Amino acid sequence: MIVKSDAPKYPLRIPLEVKLAIEKSAKENGRSINTEMVMRLVDSLRRDSSKGNIAKS
Repeated sequence: MIVKSDAPKYPLRIPLEVKLAIEKSAKENGRSINTEMVMRLVDSLRRDSSKGNIAKS
C-alpha cells in the first residue's frame, strides 16, 4: 500500500465549474477534495475496465 508521503503528486488544471462541483460533492460525502477526486477516477477506471476499454498490462 502507498503511504501518503510516497504517493506521486500530479498538478491538475481543471475548469472552475468542475472544481466547485468536486468541492461540493466532497463536502456532501464527508471526504477531502483529494479523496473525492481519487474515488471518482478509480470508479471511472473500474467502469472502463469492466467494459473492456482498458488494455490489460
